[in-house]
Amino acid sequence: MNNNTTESKYEFVFSINMGKALPSVGKIVDSVNETMHEFGFSEKMLVVSSFPVILTSSRELTEEEQTKAGQIMLEGYKEKLPTYEIELVSITHV
Repeated sequence: MNNNTTESKYEFVFSINMGKALPSVGKIVDSVNETMHEFGFSEKMLVVSSFPVILTSSRELTEEEQTKAGQIMLEGYKEKLPTYEIELVSITHV
């Protein structure tokens, strides 16, 4: 009996617009952007946080499967946290 199992790990990195996630951060961002605008800057400040999610699989996933897994996670986050502006940034086989 062969107990050799190949485990594959994938890192899905998501980003969150913290100005949308936390009202207090949003107020600070709005204030800074307003002040910058008053000084003639058209650029906008954005506060972003990112977090990795590790998915372990008993086999290697195809690119299509990785993309689908990332989309399923993203949809779940967006459903549970609708104001957070969450994006899938990257998928890496680790």
